Amino acid sequence: VFGGGMDILVARFTADGKVSWAKTWAGGAADRAYGIALDEYGSAYVCGHTESFGAGGADALLLKYDCDGNLEWARTWGGTWDDGLSALMVGPDGNVHAVGSTSTFGAGNGDCLVQEWSPAGDLESTRTWGLTELDAAYTLICSGEGHMYVAGFTASLGSRRALMLKYDALGDLLSSRAWTGESSSVEVQAWDSRRNMYL
Repeated sequence: VFGGGMDILVARFTADGKVSWAKTWAGGAADRAYGIALDEYGSAYVCGHTESFGAGGADALLLKYDCDGNLEWARTWGGTWDDGLSALMVGPDGNVHAVGSTSTFGAGNGDCLVQEWSPAGDLESTRTWGLTELDAAYTLICSGEGHMYVAGFTASLGSRRALMLKYDALGDLLSSRAWTGESSSVEVQAWDSRRNMYL
């Protein structure tokens, strides 16, 4: 209805359900949002992908809005093929951690994408994980020790399998685990007081 193609809508509601503000972000093609996270100042970070801007195909997209709904910055990342972000969170240091997939960079048809961005919109680091086939990250969560767990799937080990990656506070990969079962992917949902992880 607004903008062009498929647009991204970001809205803030009061506790009683009234709209405080609503913003759209778009170009002439399909743009989609998949995740949102807030920092301690009420700023909203939105991740997804854009086909309207960037280097080609679909590019990873990260937006930042202040607490009043003003767009502070927009960043795209990608290359010739399809790249996108599916989930994000704000870390204790205020940096934004985001995960998704990239078909442009990495080792295979599609690789897990793990990025860190500063509050000012500067890309601090990019990591990819993958083998020969399609691999993608869906969710992430950080532990109290600064470890980050990334969940998704891999099709590079024969059949499609659930995947869990663990990174340290410096962004170095500590471990990777994959397993089969009724579900071919996995999402991290919560931690309990004993630091057990629920999927």
